[in-house]
Amino acid sequence: MEECMRKLALWHTRTFKPVMTHEELEPIMSTMGFVGLATGGFKEYVFLSFPTTQHPRPRLPYPHIDGLHIKTYQAFIDALAFFLDVSDLFHVRGMPLQRVKDKNRKWRRMEENETVFVYRDGTLEMSSHARLSKEDSETHILIHQKPLPHCTLLPLKDIIVCL
Repeated sequence: MEECMRKLALWHTRTFKPVMTHEELEPIMSTMGFVGLATGGFKEYVFLSFPTTQHPRPRLPYPHIDGLHIKTYQAFIDALAFFLDVSDLFHVRGMPLQRVKDKNRKWRRMEENETVFVYRDGTLEMSSHARLSKEDSETHILIHQKPLPHCTLLPLKDIIVCL
């Protein structure tokens, strides 16, 4: 069963690459006008145009940001969308657990049923969980185990990397 387990990861939509650490995330966030601040076990991103807003800031556990709960990713993406009004900067995809890197971590099932998706224990932020649980009656999160049967076309300028 462990060979079938998959973790979720944040992917940069434009480059279609997973973002595994804050070292990889910070350059992307800085181009969007955010500055990272370490707060406890999380890194929070402050939008320079609105540094004192009361809206929740985008935040993720520090230092690794792979293998988190779907609600943690959703809270991060929702906070980004509030400041930038952009919903496709990042997306969340499943990926296999890495034997060497992930073997010593404690994992929990995403849902109580027989799902193959797991998240790192201790990375579900309770404030995000409580806020998003209230919204669950209105919206539903689907975790697809197979690719969706449709395609998304990206502009060629978003795929080609200039050196």
